[in-house]
Amino acid sequence: KSKDSLLLHVGFRVMRCNPIFSEPSMKADKHKLMRYFHPDDKFAIASAYGPISYPPMPVLAFKTPELDALSADLVAFGSVLGADPNRIILKKVVLTGQPYKIHKKQAVVRFMFHDEHDIRWFQPVELFTKMGQAGRIKCPIGTHGYMKCQMSDTLRSEDTICMALYKRVY
Repeated sequence: KSKDSLLLHVGFRVMRCNPIFSEPSMKADKHKLMRYFHPDDKFAIASAYGPISYPPMPVLAFKTPELDALSADLVAFGSVLGADPNRIILKKVVLTGQPYKIHKKQAVVRFMFHDEHDIRWFQPVELFTKMGQAGRIKCPIGTHGYMKCQMSDTLRSEDTICMALYKRVY
């Protein structure tokens, strides 16, 4: 799991840290956070603050049951990629809202925001539903977070309107 305490052996150095894992994509400049590192996944990149180490220094990651335990389990191994201060790791956050009034392709949505200023700030962001429709925010209604939305097809009352946002983690 990301942010779990691990004992890292980086070359001749030993340090305890809480690394976060991300997907290894060499072509992209933004990388997606992996909340869990599964044994099925072939590769993951662990990022943590520590002394600068240069590639190809070997890395061993151990999980200890307690802070001062003598027994440790090997959970990962690999090598150092390099110290990259420009590496960006993003976490996906989904805001959800409920349709309040529906008229064909338009709907009044509530419970996504609490203020009309927030609605105006996020107006350019595209919306989607759990049933697979796309849409956009037209305008805020009132001052309590209600907004008018235009969807690509007729909306159903049991549907949920979602907005995907990405937050920088590292």
